[in-house]
Amino acid sequence: MQARTIQHAEYGVHSLKQGFVTSLRGVCMKWLLTFLAVAVIVGGLGYGAWFMLQTSDELDQAHATINSLNANLNTMQGRLSEAQTNAANAQGQLDAEKARTNILQQDLESSQAKVYELERALAAINDLLDGMPGDDIAAEISRLNGELAKANAELADSIAANKAAVTELTKLKNPRHFYSLQELKDWLEQDDTNTNPDYASLSLADKAFVLQVKALRDGFILPAAIDADDDYIYSWNIAVIGASIYVVIADTDEVSFLAAFGAPPINPSFP
Repeated sequence: MQARTIQHAEYGVHSLKQGFVTSLRGVCMKWLLTFLAVAVIVGGLGYGAWFMLQTSDELDQAHATINSLNANLNTMQGRLSEAQTNAANAQGQLDAEKARTNILQQDLESSQAKVYELERALAAINDLLDGMPGDDIAAEISRLNGELAKANAELADSIAANKAAVTELTKLKNPRHFYSLQELKDWLEQDDTNTNPDYASLSLADKAFVLQVKALRDGFILPAAIDADDDYIYSWNIAVIGASIYVVIADTDEVSFLAAFGAPPINPSFP
């Protein structure tokens, strides 16, 4: 009986040891699983942090690469603009050179035409002189020189006549008042309106108009004036000298003072 009790006691101890070991194993397994879970989580977090850092570095490198590419692009655009400007300048220079070349070509063609004409003239002279004796050549040269001198004299006469005509036209275009009473009297003295037999039959009014035209031809203002009443027609010419007004009778060259302006009139300007 005692031996059986001892056996039961030993079996209980053994069962207790078995339960303790089993319980301890369960606890250890839980702690092991927990540790493994924590390790996995920590490892995942560490890997995520490392991955994020790695990704951030790569992103920074990508930004740096993009900025570098943008800088290179701006540089290339600047060079392209400069190249386009240089090309435009070169085109302008090319156009200018083409225009200058065209002008030079025209000058060359004109010079060639002149050379051709001179060669023709020289050939004509050689044909004219070919076979002529020396005395005949000298005589021909003398004759040509005489004709040239005559032509030059006629040209000089024409130039002088043109200058005189221009002077007369200038007087007609820009007539003026007489500067002084003496200038008026001197001009009337050389004028023949009152002495020319061709005008003897004209009326006093007609002679006033003749005197007006002849004064105008010499560049003077001497207008004819006409007045009338029931019995007569009166006519005379008016001369303005400074501020004074004078009456001129065309039939006798008589000059008499008529009136005076408050101030001398401005000499007219004819555009």
